[in-house]
Amino acid sequence: SLADLAAAPAWPRQRVRALPGACRGALLRDWADHLRRDFGAEAVERLRDDLALPEAALPDAPARRAWYPLHHQLLMTRWVGDALLGGDLLALEPLLFTAAHGARDRVIEWALASVGVGFVFRQSARVHGWLYDRGAVHAAVRRGAAELTWSGAAFFGEPTWRLLQAFVVRSTVRSLGREITTCEARDPGPDGFSIRVRWR
Repeated sequence: SLADLAAAPAWPRQRVRALPGACRGALLRDWADHLRRDFGAEAVERLRDDLALPEAALPDAPARRAWYPLHHQLLMTRWVGDALLGGDLLALEPLLFTAAHGARDRVIEWALASVGVGFVFRQSARVHGWLYDRGAVHAAVRRGAAELTWSGAAFFGEPTWRLLQAFVVRSTVRSLGREITTCEARDPGPDGFSIRVRWR
């Protein structure tokens, strides 16, 4: 369940920093502006100090196509949940949904709505390959349901990354105007992860 994913113990920061891999700046888009809006200007400086992330390593507004160490995304997300939300990682979901929704323009929203949830999930392999430099995802899609299975990267076992993928799957369904009926995660191994979702 989503609650189980959120309750999984965090990996030590040293272990997360040691994970190989990079992600696109698109996944970190305008992170500093979102923090200032939701938690005040001092939140950005607190995060930079606590995680030793100077602006030279991570700009306030990362370039969309640039590559950044994967651990930036994971450590920042976990830090917000722990330091600003009192450890309630589930409270991240509406914040991330609002941020992602606001980043899309209306033409993209219309295009996605016109093709449907199944079509979007069928693009998962291509999207993942653009966003991350390691691993792959396979999408098995049928009417009103999909199973996404990630394999081949060590960070697929990291608890914060897994929770983020569940948020993304749920957000995809919700943003296209459908209702989630079930969303379940499976753990096929240390470098794999799977989510089954149904909607109506």
